[in-house]
Amino acid sequence: MASLKCIKGFEQFSAALEQFPQNVARNVMRTGLRKGAELLHETAKNLAPELEKEDKRSRNSAVPGRLKDSIYHKLIPELSSGDLLQTYFVGVRRGQKSAQLKVKGGKILNLNAYYWTWVEFGHYYVPPRNALQKSVYSKKRLNEAARLTGMAVWIPPRHFMRDAWTLSRDAVMDVTIRYMEDRIPIEAKKLGLDWKAK
Repeated sequence: MASLKCIKGFEQFSAALEQFPQNVARNVMRTGLRKGAELLHETAKNLAPELEKEDKRSRNSAVPGRLKDSIYHKLIPELSSGDLLQTYFVGVRRGQKSAQLKVKGGKILNLNAYYWTWVEFGHYYVPPRNALQKSVYSKKRLNEAARLTGMAVWIPPRHFMRDAWTLSRDAVMDVTIRYMEDRIPIEAKKLGLDWKAK
């Protein structure tokens, strides 16, 4: 239970109570959720598969570590409304297949892993067309024919985002709740409320 300390008069008490939820939402909830999102982010990065060497067939798509570097976390302000709701998103930068790689200081910057759903959910692989197939099929029609005839190979999924949530959801909740439990009394004390849990 909370006991009041150093508040004189109803106006100061009322102002402190009005300010308290805003301070908790801005200073406590947002940071607590960020800490949880960072933990989920790190777990997803650790679980994401990585190429052992660069794929020479595709200059832009198959760079070792690209999938790991594309995972991010971000506060979504348009879904965070007022004092009651704060929303963080942990996902993979999808983008488009980029024709140009941006390199700064020896590090590739525009790492959009447009193919991450293929890794997460699995996909069909169709070998390149030979000369006869090129004369008969367009690339799109060959893909359809390959699935029907069994020429396409099913590449099984390697779940990393789903597994990251399954493995770390309890830890994410613990980190978030522990942070909030530690910070809410501090926010109350800043406003002159002496917070004593009994």
